[in-house]
Amino acid sequence: MSALVARLSPATLEALASATERGALTPPFSKAGVGRVVSLTELTDALALMEELRAAGVTDQGLTASLRLAAAARRASETKAPPSLEKGHPQ
Repeated sequence: MSALVARLSPATLEALASATERGALTPPFSKAGVGRVVSLTELTDALALMEELRAAGVTDQGLTASLRLAAAARRASETKAPPSLEKGHPQ
């Protein structure tokens, strides 16, 4: 699953979470259903992720929470730490 999450943008993961939360995207997941929520370039990976989560037994609120957590993790991984002036500073 982590490889799929790494290939999906945080915006796509959030879109999937929102769609599942409002009931617009429910199992069994289809290409057409997922395609209404995500871009064509991420469709295959998004569908694979949804199917993988469903196969693992994640449903309803757990699915929404899992997708939101994945989106937050992706955003955090894309955020660079600010430069530190302390590294080379004499003490």
